[in-house]
Amino acid sequence: MEASLALSITASVLRIVTISVEAAKKLNDIRCAWTRAPVTVSSLCSQLKLTAASLSQIQSLLLNDDSVLMDKPDLMATFDTTLTASLVLSTWLEKYIQKITMGILDGSKSTWKMKFKTLWNEDEVKELSQQLHTQQGAISTLVGLLQIDSISEIRTLVRRQEAHLRRIAANTQLLRRTHSIDAPESILSTDKTNDSIFNKLADSEDIACPSNDGGFESVVLSSKVYSKAFTGILVSHPGDEFDDARTIIEGEAANDEALHTPSVSNLMRVSNAMTLAVKNLRIFDICAICNVHYVAANPEELTFKECWYIKNIRKIDASRYSGQVLHHKGKLSPPGIFHRTNVVIAFQVRKSFVASTNRTFTRPTSRIKNLITFNKGDKFDIQEIEHSPLWKANISGGRTDGIMRHGYIWVDMIDVDNSLREDIDTLLRHFSYPHPKIDRTSRQGFQKQVRGIFRNSSLTDWQELGKLWTHCSSLAELQVFTEEFRCCEEKKFGTMERAQA
Repeated sequence: MEASLALSITASVLRIVTISVEAAKKLNDIRCAWTRAPVTVSSLCSQLKLTAASLSQIQSLLLNDDSVLMDKPDLMATFDTTLTASLVLSTWLEKYIQKITMGILDGSKSTWKMKFKTLWNEDEVKELSQQLHTQQGAISTLVGLLQIDSISEIRTLVRRQEAHLRRIAANTQLLRRTHSIDAPESILSTDKTNDSIFNKLADSEDIACPSNDGGFESVVLSSKVYSKAFTGILVSHPGDEFDDARTIIEGEAANDEALHTPSVSNLMRVSNAMTLAVKNLRIFDICAICNVHYVAANPEELTFKECWYIKNIRKIDASRYSGQVLHHKGKLSPPGIFHRTNVVIAFQVRKSFVASTNRTFTRPTSRIKNLITFNKGDKFDIQEIEHSPLWKANISGGRTDGIMRHGYIWVDMIDVDNSLREDIDTLLRHFSYPHPKIDRTSRQGFQKQVRGIFRNSSLTDWQELGKLWTHCSSLAELQVFTEEFRCCEEKKFGTMERAQA
């Protein structure tokens, strides 16, 4: 890919990012000033922050390697469709947000609230949110594709996304017609299309005039994040195919204020650890597996049954997520909200990583199916990480001694190297919903409290058990929970031979 084209695309991505951040900031100001603002204000704000951070990943990848698209026609087409759609949507978004926020927060509170209610069209906002949500899936996939070298693997993954990309392209054309959007036909064009992109950047009042009260984009452009990005220092963000890994952007250490303050530098900072974890573990898909039957209590919530999958998940806060229920034949429900304690988060890895066993395990309980038996020191290929006591694995080395080679392994029986452990800790911490009464200052005290929790829990109530796993914010904590659960399981059902350390 020519350097000039790479720079042009990077500038286009920057424009989309700054539009998203500027819009999120304005919505956040309204939310902070009006505690009873429509819930769609907060949800749209969160989606915009997510879009900004995800696109920044693409920008970082392009800055680090401007030849990443070279000789990859399938990737180029996906890139074009996805980013052109984002550019068209951001152009509409910019006009829409300017229209509804102009003069808002000025004058008396009752006056600007009335004005906002008049201009805030729920149907239009829902359309915008749906478009952002749909595009987020493609952007996340694109981040993963940009980090794959194999042409055949790229072609396979693009083929899986073909229907999704066609839908995005159709939506983009519809947006152009219905809203008269003046945006380039292609983000990859090298003629006047790119001129128009740079012109739009140059003509932006907020960027050109940092002295005005909306100079947020100027702050973005001069921030440490972008200075690092343009010198190639910024690390790329969560990658791989990532159909449903959009949740990763919200930082696990962010407090409520940080979660609702759409600063690009903050987003990049808090997502950096997740970036490295997802990249190192080569995670390509994150989904939520429902562990309860739940009927929506209001129109914003999802209805689902036990063992159903929720895709395209996105973190709103520690307890609430949004996503789409996966129905028959791959159809997805409209986006909705679900509670963290009603699901188990699963992370699928493209390339399994090796873990060793720290004990011998020969007799699984009859209640839990597909448990692999093994000897101390055996090697396993971990295929899927779950926020639960059981991980999907294969026995390494092609053993043919008649034992089951594929299945599940207890998490407390595996050891991984320190670097992998740190990455796994980052994932678990981000998706955890910590128990407020558990003291984590010492392992012994923590283990004692966990033991008490299991003794007072029903081991037959999988819904209740599923809630317990959400408290784990590290692999060590998950292993403690697993060990105590397994011991209680042995005592209650009595069919397991004790694992030999």
